[in-house]
Amino acid sequence: MATVKLTINVNEPNSQIFMTGKNGNALGESESVFTADDGSPYTVDNLRAGSYTVVIKKAGFIDFQRQVAITSKMAVINASLLPAVAYLSITCTGLPDAVIEIEESAVYRVN
Repeated sequence: MATVKLTINVNEPNSQIFMTGKNGNALGESESVFTADDGSPYTVDNLRAGSYTVVIKKAGFIDFQRQVAITSKMAVINASLLPAVAYLSITCTGLPDAVIEIEESAVYRVN
C-alpha cells in the first residue's frame, strides 16, 4: 500500500493537530493527535493515501478545519489560526475609585 508524507504548516506553535480518516489513519486508528511543538512545519510520514479531516486547535484561537484528499506522494496543508475575539462588559455602581485588574497586567480605574 502506498504511503504519503504530509507536511502541515501552522502559524502558532504548540497547536494540537487532529486527523481523522474514513478508514482510519496511518496507524489504523480512528483518530490521530499530534502537537506542533515548535511551530511549523509538522510532518506526518507513512500516511495512507485517502481522505482525511484535519482539525488544528489552540486555546484562544478559532479552530482550523480542512477536508483533504491525499493521493500523491507528498501533500502540504498551510493553516493560519486566527485569534478568537471576546468582549467583556463590566458595570460598576456605587464603588468610587474601584480598580479592575485583568490577568495581572491590565488595570483600569473606575471614576
